[in-house]
Amino acid sequence: MFQTCQPLDGAPQYQCENFTQYNTFLGGHKCEETFYEPIQVFEHVYFLPDRTAVQERRECIGSQNCTIVPFLVTFKDAVMVKLYWCRLKPHIYLPSKKGAMFGGIFMDGEINDITGKYGCPGTFKPYRIGKSVTACLSYNYAQDFIYSVPIEGFFSCQTSDKTCLNGFTQHHAATENHCDLYYCVKDSQNSFNRIFRRFVNFFTKSFSK
Repeated sequence: MFQTCQPLDGAPQYQCENFTQYNTFLGGHKCEETFYEPIQVFEHVYFLPDRTAVQERRECIGSQNCTIVPFLVTFKDAVMVKLYWCRLKPHIYLPSKKGAMFGGIFMDGEINDITGKYGCPGTFKPYRIGKSVTACLSYNYAQDFIYSVPIEGFFSCQTSDKTCLNGFTQHHAATENHCDLYYCVKDSQNSFNRIFRRFVNFFTKSFSK
């Protein structure tokens, strides 16, 4: 998963700092090309809070009496953001313990839908989605498999295919710019039971000491 950001109409590049998201496992805006292909999930234009700056102009009375006068300028910045999901290519077999694991999703200030807690579980890395959503991804199978839930992908009001594959169920992640975002996870309690057992075992061992 990765997200690109482009300033619009002369907006400064730093306005993209809270939107740009690399695929941290590859170090760029790209997918691993052997197994995956990038699929655009959405494209949104976000209008940012007004930005003000002091500028100067030269004012003259006649041809000799000139002064520099400061004045305040208000800028209305906007950025274009595109989210991409790295989807497994058709007819490709993915080896065991290959590919990113999914550890839940949450909006700013809210709990993770999968774990029922704040933030990402284990060593899962946070991935920014849009303006206010975070997805948790990891390749650390040794530590994070117990927290993971099989995921098929993401879709939004803009994608042509708005369904999940058989065996997966859609869940509403967020609404950004009046556009609903969904993700598809395995239609089974097994994954959720793994997480539940993990926490039960932790507390059982802690109190039995």
